[in-house]
Amino acid sequence: KHYGVFSDTTTQTASVTTAAYPMRFNTTEISDGVSVISGSRITVDNTGLYNVQFSAQLEKNSGTKSIGFIWLSKNNSPVSQSNTQITLDGANGDRIVAAWNWVDEANSNDYYEIEWTATQSNTFLSYDATPTYGPVIPSLIVTLTQV
Repeated sequence: KHYGVFSDTTTQTASVTTAAYPMRFNTTEISDGVSVISGSRITVDNTGLYNVQFSAQLEKNSGTKSIGFIWLSKNNSPVSQSNTQITLDGANGDRIVAAWNWVDEANSNDYYEIEWTATQSNTFLSYDATPTYGPVIPSLIVTLTQV
């Protein structure tokens, strides 16, 4: 079975509300037969059924309500029925964790991207290098495992 675990240690911003952004990764924790290409393309070396799991910490830096959308793309095309909407509706600094998974059949050299956008430019994937408790909080963690 093949797998990859990736994370990101930067803050990623949805600066233009009409644009979709691929979530980006800058750290490979462990991998075998799965890699990140061009910073966002989770690429498989082997044909098979894969489980894509992720968690992303979304935050906003104003009191304005923001609605985020997150979906899976495969080979630069949105995967049908993979979109989810989340709402940040509190004060400045409110955070919410989006975490779910998709299962999909992939061919060798197929790639996945996790896309996102938000209705307000005050929304970002939050990285915290010095949290009050525990280790660093990456903005994003993704695991792709062959099942």
